Amino acid sequence: MMEFRLIDVVSIISKVPRSQFEEVKLAQLAESILECEGVLTPPVLKVIGLDSYEVIEGDREYYAAVVAREKNPRQGEMINAFVVPPKYEENIRKQLAVLHRGESTPMTATPSIAFSSIASSTVSPELAELTERFDNFQQVVNSQLAERFDHFQQVVNSQLAEKFDHFQQVVKSQFDKNDHDRKAATETPDKMWQQLVLIETLVREIKEAPAMVSPAALPSHLGSAKFDCSNKKITVVELKAEAKKWQIPKSYGMNKAELIEALKKVGAC
Repeated sequence: MMEFRLIDVVSIISKVPRSQFEEVKLAQLAESILECEGVLTPPVLKVIGLDSYEVIEGDREYYAAVVAREKNPRQGEMINAFVVPPKYEENIRKQLAVLHRGESTPMTATPSIAFSSIASSTVSPELAELTERFDNFQQVVNSQLAERFDHFQQVVNSQLAEKFDHFQQVVKSQFDKNDHDRKAATETPDKMWQQLVLIETLVREIKEAPAMVSPAALPSHLGSAKFDCSNKKITVVELKAEAKKWQIPKSYGMNKAELIEALKKVGAC
């Protein structure tokens, strides 16, 4: 039984020379094939090898398909054709001979059988039913595709709106941060200048402070008080506290003996 397939044009050969057909008419037929996305009268092919075919009938349509592929390699890559299994080849040739009986030109070089005449003579109720089912199926598919496209468009629009809002928030946040940084950068020099002035003042006061404070320069209640430095139970903490009262510089880093010696020098004990 013949099979109706889409066949790669380059996998087909013909024993009829292309020169037997007018190039102008082949070009016109090729344009029609590209516009209709198929040939109205499909050629009849036989299998001669793995993915290899030879034209039995329809050489003109085959060469028109070759021209269509030359014009548009992607759209004209395939051609619809009838493929005859080897066991049916002889019967198909007999049928073609009967259909071409009385014609003067060779069978392989004559125009193919009109598709409409074949269709009109072979249309059956089953084929009509299949055609109707195909039309209904196509309508259902088109309806579902339209519905899915509308849903897809709504989803895309929603996601785009959400991402745009998020983008706006990010941009606004970045602008606010930049504005805050600009204000901070304006205030920083003033604060740094104030801190530098304070540090310089402290350094100057430390440099100008006397190395030791004499009892006479202290308040009377400190100058008159005497601390018992000879007490062996006296602790470093108590000595540092006394040294702080007498404003002994760097007393925080002294050990017990150094503290006692410093307190003796200022007359604290």
